Amino acid sequence: MINDTKKFLQEHILDVSLTMGAIILTCLLHWTGVFDFLELKTYDYRFHSVRGPLTGWRASDSTIIDMGTDVVLVEVDDESWRILKDKKVPWPYPRGDIWARAVDNLSKAGAKVIAFDIQFDSPDARSEYLRSVSGNLPPEFQQYLPGHGDIILAESIKKAKQNGTNIIMDVKMVRESTRVPPTYIAYPVPEIMDVDPGTGLINDMLDTDGFSRQYSIAGYMEHEPDGNMEKIKLFQLKDMGTILYLDLDIRIQKPIDHLFNYCVNNPVIVYTWWKDKGNEQLDIHDFPHQPGFPLSNYNSSVMLWKDATHIWEYYNENLDEYIVKYPNGDDTFLYHEGFTFEHLPHNEVYSYLYSGRKYRPEYPICLLNGLDRHPEIEKEYDELCMHQVGD
Repeated sequence: MINDTKKFLQEHILDVSLTMGAIILTCLLHWTGVFDFLELKTYDYRFHSVRGPLTGWRASDSTIIDMGTDVVLVEVDDESWRILKDKKVPWPYPRGDIWARAVDNLSKAGAKVIAFDIQFDSPDARSEYLRSVSGNLPPEFQQYLPGHGDIILAESIKKAKQNGTNIIMDVKMVRESTRVPPTYIAYPVPEIMDVDPGTGLINDMLDTDGFSRQYSIAGYMEHEPDGNMEKIKLFQLKDMGTILYLDLDIRIQKPIDHLFNYCVNNPVIVYTWWKDKGNEQLDIHDFPHQPGFPLSNYNSSVMLWKDATHIWEYYNENLDEYIVKYPNGDDTFLYHEGFTFEHLPHNEVYSYLYSGRKYRPEYPICLLNGLDRHPEIEKEYDELCMHQVGD
């Protein structure tokens, strides 16, 4: 058998060498990304040269044009870049002069929807500069300064909506490793969001050659926002008398039967008094306030209600929007959407972590929250749960 193998290799040494060389070369080209590079460039060639544009004066096939199209791209292309540059209009383009006017013109032209693929998550640069230097000008000159670009754009969006045009603004999923949670949604500036435009998640995906050829239509947030909204589904429950909900990460230290007396008409929730200013135990870094990550002064670890189906119906009508809008979960949703809640008195519930890490037996309920941000407290929580602390 061995002799036969040696004889075969001797007779086909050239064939074997070429085969092995081809395998090694193919592996090297794959590992170095040559095939991916060639695929991307031929991909561009197939779209630009073989197929060509589907619409516009360069279109080689009029089929799409003859069929008509309901979607029009208003691009910042090389020509618009050249024209505005010649007119001394800097990038990023002023929102009051350019984008507000674009919204006005497109709405007047009959556009049913205007969707932006441009982020407005930071204030208008020119307006902020003028605001910073306006204080040095005499009052009689300040009246001649142009309005803030963000406000002008917001007013144009508001008028367009009144004219029957829906406005969709670009939001983006952002990751910052030093932030808790690390992923959040970057929204347009508050002036724009105050006029209540629609929002759409747009995250472009860069290929290995640095060009963007596709968008991500969905994303994964490391803190699982959908899981943080599960409690909202409980508000479907009704016709069961007064419902008392308790999280698992609590310690019941005294009888709690009297809590039912607090629920008369409106649902009842915990107001997080330990977040109030002046609390020396509060570490403000535990409650970061950034765009897309709103604060909440509610804690849903303890809730009571008789009929709160209106909360579930409100949430379920636009649940995808609220999952994106409130990445930190149900507490922020319940706090910011204007629902009427009664608050449990301060002497009923306390947070062990944010109240000085002290056992307080006078409170009926102790919240064992914050473990995700302070894993070092797990031992103290274990001692509390094993009744090695207190009664």
